[in-house]
Amino acid sequence: MLVWSSVYIFFYCFTYRVASSSGLADITGDATCDNQMSFYADGVLYSGANDDSWPRSSPVSIPGDTQVVAVKCVDHGVVGGIKLALSNGIKTDATWKCSATYEEGWNLPGFDDSAWGNAVLASYNWGSNPPSLNGKASWIWTSGYRGEDLIVYCRRVIVVNGGWSDWSEWYSYGPCKACCGTGRINQWRSRTCTNPAPGPGGAGCVGSRYEFRQADCQSGACRDRCPANTVKYFPYPGDRRRFCQCDNRVAKPMNCGPGTVWNQNYWTCVHDTHCGSASLHTADQTDCTKFYKCVLGRPVGDAISCPEGLAFNPNSGNCDVIASVLEC
Repeated sequence: MLVWSSVYIFFYCFTYRVASSSGLADITGDATCDNQMSFYADGVLYSGANDDSWPRSSPVSIPGDTQVVAVKCVDHGVVGGIKLALSNGIKTDATWKCSATYEEGWNLPGFDDSAWGNAVLASYNWGSNPPSLNGKASWIWTSGYRGEDLIVYCRRVIVVNGGWSDWSEWYSYGPCKACCGTGRINQWRSRTCTNPAPGPGGAGCVGSRYEFRQADCQSGACRDRCPANTVKYFPYPGDRRRFCQCDNRVAKPMNCGPGTVWNQNYWTCVHDTHCGSASLHTADQTDCTKFYKCVLGRPVGDAISCPEGLAFNPNSGNCDVIASVLEC
């Protein structure tokens, strides 16, 4: 501590800050130490005009997602102390950790300060200085605040709770499921718990990461697929267990009976025998772009996807352009 005369000295204060990229409001406040202060937020040094003048605090403005605030203070003798108060409620008190020994990374998130002692509330009369911190926080140090420890490192972890990002755009599950004209499609969107991400000891985000909905979709006009005054049938897109029935320009999705699939050649649902006696492959009953290998008349293994833009053609037993596959 330095001995000050009654001469009034006026200081022009400034704050050095780095803009927050988290979207959270900056944490602001005031900080000082007796005598020479270095103030850090997540290891970044923030300099103020009064860092060397403890009766006048330095304004502080740091990113809203800061996880650790830390102060190195150099005492010039008599008594040492650190004092600060921030807008997020953090202030110097006995919850801080302090040490007189320098350790690499001491001012960074993730540093293990479990071996450090809790801060000691310094018993000394600093009066009402600095005025901006009067009554807002305590003076802290190690137990050697009366000149025994001249350089002290103190830190405080800020618990950062997680916050949701904005929602992504809507994504669709597969093609529009409609016979023709306007249909319905299942959609989903997501968000991430990164605004901010939870800090050490912080709570995660509350709520679901995903949202789901059904939306209208267009699969192309019916046109001559459903002529006037005509009953007609064609495969339901992507699912052989269903078919489309046209009646006077209106296409209605219909379900085949249990264990049967639509056969366009016969315009009816037939029992699904899976693999024929000479078949090497058979269609996936729920996805026209996939197929199974046949062994001894039965499908085996996992479904195999055709190359992008192709679908499995049951008539040829190979992947074909989608336009040539009635089931798609």
